[in-house]
Amino acid sequence: MDVKYLFSSVDMLKTANCSINEDLIPVLYDSLIRLQSENHFNSVYLWGRLQTLSDDYFLAYGHYGNPVNKKTFFYSQNVIEWSLIPTDYPADGSDLVKTMKDRFKGDPRHVQMANLFKPWTDQMAENNTPSNMSADVYGEGEGEEIVPEGRSKNVRASDVLSLFEMEEGAMTEIYGSRDSDATKMIKEEDRLAVTVDMIENETHVVPRGFLYKLPNGNIVNAPYYKGCWAPQIIFNRYFVMHNLLWPGAVFFQDMNTGVHGFFYNGDGIKNLDLPFMLKC
Repeated sequence: MDVKYLFSSVDMLKTANCSINEDLIPVLYDSLIRLQSENHFNSVYLWGRLQTLSDDYFLAYGHYGNPVNKKTFFYSQNVIEWSLIPTDYPADGSDLVKTMKDRFKGDPRHVQMANLFKPWTDQMAENNTPSNMSADVYGEGEGEEIVPEGRSKNVRASDVLSLFEMEEGAMTEIYGSRDSDATKMIKEEDRLAVTVDMIENETHVVPRGFLYKLPNGNIVNAPYYKGCWAPQIIFNRYFVMHNLLWPGAVFFQDMNTGVHGFFYNGDGIKNLDLPFMLKC
C-alpha cells in the first residue's frame, strides 16, 4: 500500500481482519518517508509483515519508474532501520524453500537446513532393481504364469512380507537410496528473499488461463488455481479479496475514493493443500 495513503489504508485493513499496532503507524510512516528520501524513490509502498517466532519482518519496496518492471525490497524488524533484501540468493533457493514447512525464526543470520530430493525416475528404478529378482515362467500360451525365482506356485498370504516388516537394508536394495548431499543450508535472509519473490509472482489479480507478461519480458499463462481469491464486500463500501494460496495476502479497495492496496500478513508458508480444498 502506498505510503501516501498509509493511515487510510491501515483503517481499511481492519475490515480485512488485519491490523497493525497503532503506536507503530506514525513511526512506520516517518521511516518510510525517510527511506524514500534517502534512496530517491518515486514512491514507497508498505508491502507486508511476515510473522516469525520472535521479531516480525516488516517489508517495503520502492521504485524509480514503473513499479512493475523494477522493485527494490527492504525489510525491518524495528520499523526504523531498513535493510536491503538480497537478490543474489542460491539458484536452487526456490526448490529449497518449497520443502521448508517450519516458521521463520526472526534472525536474518540464522542458517536453516532444507532437503532437496531428486525426482524418482524409471531409469533410477531399473538401476536399483535387485539382481536376484528374476522370474520363472510356468505354462505356455495365454495362461502362462510368472513366478519369482525360488518361490513355489502356491504362495499363501502369510508368506508375503509387508513393506513395514522389511529391514532397512532390504528396502535400500529394492528402492535405492537418496543422495546424502541433498541436505543443504540456506540463510533465513535468503529464504525471506525467495519467499517474497514467490508471493509477488503468485498473487497477481489475474484470472486463471489469462496471459500476462513477466518483468523479464516472458509471456506465460496464469498458473493459479481457480478460486484462489475469496472476494467479499464489507459495509457496502470496501472490496476485499483474500488469497487462499498464500494465507495472509489481501487486496483491498475503497469503492468510494478508489484508494486501494495490497498487504501480506502471514508466516510465509504456502498452502499446498488448496487444490484439495476447492470444488472441481
